[in-house]
Amino acid sequence: MLAACSAPGATTRWLPPPPPTVDLARASRDTPAFELAYGPRPQASLGGRLPLVQRGARSTYAVVDVHALGAFENASTFVAMPLELFRAVYGVSGRWLWRDGRDSFALGLDWGREQARTLGQAVLPDRPAASDIAFGGGGTWLALLAEWQHRAPRWQLTVMLEDRLHLAGLIGMWPKAQVVGDVLGGMAGDGLRQAPNLDVVVRARPAAAWQPLLAAHADLQVPADEFARLGWCVRALVAAAHPSQHGETMPFVSFDAGNGKGYLINRREVRLSVGVRHGFF
Repeated sequence: MLAACSAPGATTRWLPPPPPTVDLARASRDTPAFELAYGPRPQASLGGRLPLVQRGARSTYAVVDVHALGAFENASTFVAMPLELFRAVYGVSGRWLWRDGRDSFALGLDWGREQARTLGQAVLPDRPAASDIAFGGGGTWLALLAEWQHRAPRWQLTVMLEDRLHLAGLIGMWPKAQVVGDVLGGMAGDGLRQAPNLDVVVRARPAAAWQPLLAAHADLQVPADEFARLGWCVRALVAAAHPSQHGETMPFVSFDAGNGKGYLINRREVRLSVGVRHGFF
């Protein structure tokens, strides 16, 4: 990667190498990467994370970046390409990172937004119910991030915690502002109050050309409507990652259960998928 050093011990870098605790192998379907999967309905996504600036020394520094993801999925059709539903996720994040021997830590703040829509002549896949999460679970959030990575000679462990506090949830924290929060949440298409999630990634042989890995993801979707049903999702991913100077390619097999994403958020399924992912550094 290209870097411009401003002074010994302190650098300002454009397009810097990825922070040590950001792992593109996470099992979350919000990971900003290129992904194709079939299981048995097809799904595809195209996204990336673009670092804007990195400031600090080698062991302690701050990173600001933008990230975006466009995800396509079919609701019921089993054709080769997903052409029915679309979901967009984008945002800006800032992280403060530091290293201590084999361990790396990060604390961060993320502003993001998610929107769901149908494509072409497609219609909403399921009839609405009173217990549904509205707007496909979309909305605007402010997320708190915490990450830890441990690097051993033969394996590497990454743990990431994130709590997305949506617009309606932030305003509704004050009892007298609950009505205002509901109105603004409706205007912004905010279907959730809060969405905490956990990611764990274990890599074997982190210095090898091909790195076997196991990733797990779990999240909750707390609806803004008090009558809607709480959502949840778990996903496990077994893969082999091949890092290079152009990114990381990862064929995988995944198993997920629980609520879907976008307009499938109110559909609970169990699904086994086979696919490939490429993360751009």
